[in-house]
Amino acid sequence: METETLTREQAKPVVEYVKGELREKNPGLTFHISGPWRAGAEEIDKLVILVKTVDMELMDSQGNPKIVLPSALEHFEDTGLGVWRANLRTPHGFLRVELLLVKPVELATYLWWTTGPEDLWATMKSWAESRGFALSLGGLYQGTQRLDALSEYDIARLLGTEYLAFVEPSKRANWRQASTELVVLARTVELVVQEPSDYDAGVLYAVWINQLGKAVRCECRGFTYCGACKHLERAEARHTDRGARPVEDRL
Repeated sequence: METETLTREQAKPVVEYVKGELREKNPGLTFHISGPWRAGAEEIDKLVILVKTVDMELMDSQGNPKIVLPSALEHFEDTGLGVWRANLRTPHGFLRVELLLVKPVELATYLWWTTGPEDLWATMKSWAESRGFALSLGGLYQGTQRLDALSEYDIARLLGTEYLAFVEPSKRANWRQASTELVVLARTVELVVQEPSDYDAGVLYAVWINQLGKAVRCECRGFTYCGACKHLERAEARHTDRGARPVEDRL
């Protein structure tokens, strides 16, 4: 069946209808409207609905939805890739809908992926690998350990401060143009300073500071396991005290 592309203005009442139906018919259901709508696109060619659940089955053995879905949804199709497709009747024609059921620990990575764009997700995966992480739809891993309970902000912070600029979904579409200078500066180390351990007398940890004046890495155990530590803040403060220019003056 042929589907339509709606303007954002046309799609607004459609999105409100879908949200209302899901909330009213499924008390306690946690879901997110992602895809082009969440990205702030002016043209909406599909709605992506992420449903957070521990039960990863959308349909029962008879092919009936386990979730009560909006009555205007028709023509369900299982892609076999964990995505269910359907068509939503609207005053402007049928709009394609994709439904994905995701585990709580996967929600943040699915939000990054489905909000797009694809080249940002691919770049984040590559950069994660260069920092000793592995980023996939299953979550963010450090070695064989998955880092649980992460938000989109947490993932951006762990990958590098340059990605924090794109946590806001509406800023992701033009991320390459907006980040060209930022990424270069953020990945270029300006100097390495040493910060003393809080617990081991005489132990000094190396802290890397980039050209934005941001401390981006520390060799202490805390940063290795959590991606954050007190040494970063102290190193940044000392670097600023020595006359480092504020971030806004560097860009």
